[in-house]
Amino acid sequence: MIEVKNVSKAFGSLQVLKKVSLKIEEGETMVVMGKSGVGKSVLLKQIIGLSKPEEGEIWIRGKETTQLSGEKLYEANKDLGMLFQGGALFDSMSVFENVIFHEHYHRHTPLEHLRETAQRALHSVDLKDVMDKMPSELSGGMKKRAALARLIAYRPNMILYDEPTTGLDPLTAQVIIDLINKVNKELNATSIVVTHDIVLAIAVATKIALIDQGEIHIVENPKEFFTHQGNDVIDFFKTILPQQCLDKRVV
Repeated sequence: MIEVKNVSKAFGSLQVLKKVSLKIEEGETMVVMGKSGVGKSVLLKQIIGLSKPEEGEIWIRGKETTQLSGEKLYEANKDLGMLFQGGALFDSMSVFENVIFHEHYHRHTPLEHLRETAQRALHSVDLKDVMDKMPSELSGGMKKRAALARLIAYRPNMILYDEPTTGLDPLTAQVIIDLINKVNKELNATSIVVTHDIVLAIAVATKIALIDQGEIHIVENPKEFFTHQGNDVIDFFKTILPQQCLDKRVV
């Protein structure tokens, strides 16, 4: 479904990705974990086409996309959606206009025909009476839920999630985790979730990959990942867990 083959990406002298390869089968939720600044979000940008690698290939449903641009790239990625870290709502548009953005601006469906679509999508993420509000009037958690509603209205069956629980309190983060599982099930989606949130990883992953220094070190199912004894995994856990938790890793 989605395959990354030997992808490398640098910004000046900083090598961010080093021949990264990763394959996500249909229906899987691949969680990519790693410390901050190791290339997790950059990898998502390569997959969706927001940035081009220096070398390597990105395959989306059997089509290599790194050499595509414009309408050809849009066509290849039309079933691919992304939840950005901050939600990426358009500040100058109402919540309603954000949610139906694709249907209106790409498929040219009149706005008056889309209010019910937006209402259903917002109801799915437990947002009520916000259609006519502006993003600036929403909390951080509400913005992410509105962005999830936009995905539901768009209905992609491949979804990339960039740090979806970062900056949220534990209760709000759990709401987002539950909604990710709900959206993935509703859309029968193949997903990649970038995070360093262990609770999120346990809740949604069918497989977990560890990225460090721009390289994929391990790809395992959750139980094997969280009980892995390799030094790279232990070093990762040391950055996010208290020392007393390191010997109690179970799924």
